[in-house]
Amino acid sequence: MAKPREGVFRADAGTVDEEGFIAPSVGLVEHALHFTCAPDVLAKTRQILDADRLELPGAVVVWDETIGRRRGSKAVPGSWWATSGSVTMSLVFGRAAVEALDDPLAAVGEAVVAAIGSFAPSAPVTCRDGEIWLDNKQLGRISHEPYYAVDIFVVRVNANTDFSKAPRPVQESSSRLADYVDVASLPLGTAKTLPNALSIAIMSEVPARIAAAA
Repeated sequence: MAKPREGVFRADAGTVDEEGFIAPSVGLVEHALHFTCAPDVLAKTRQILDADRLELPGAVVVWDETIGRRRGSKAVPGSWWATSGSVTMSLVFGRAAVEALDDPLAAVGEAVVAAIGSFAPSAPVTCRDGEIWLDNKQLGRISHEPYYAVDIFVVRVNANTDFSKAPRPVQESSSRLADYVDVASLPLGTAKTLPNALSIAIMSEVPARIAAAA
């Protein structure tokens, strides 16, 4: 297959193109595609894989996933509340790399917890059965789906999520990483940079964990 031309490749991170755009870090994945908005990151990832648009290991990042905010007949039961302050992404690996893991979901959960821990939150972070908890409230969710010859891990974390319009049960049961870290230590000293910084940390920790098991 021809090499995709869109997105950011690991080898190009930090380089400047003709228009002055500086390619961001994508951690240890080889290729990442970023989207401002999409209804569902998993559906978007399947479409991209079906069109051979992603090199592996790769990531698909959606800054504003809208599936959790649909109303009426379009509402999706059990969907995750996300906004542009959330980390909503998928990580895609070849089947052979994931088969080396005894428990893929648990291994990725440990890696995501390590990535979150790198920001020194003031309360412990744990992951149980794909659910990430901080201060006895839900911080995130991880799921695993085999898809043809690859494995997709969907990671959702409340980094700086805006819950002002979320249903009250969601507000009361959720935590945000931004409320438990030293904001001054973040890039530019603002919580607005946390989603990007956390996504890079996850794109580093998860591939490292999977590579170590190979």
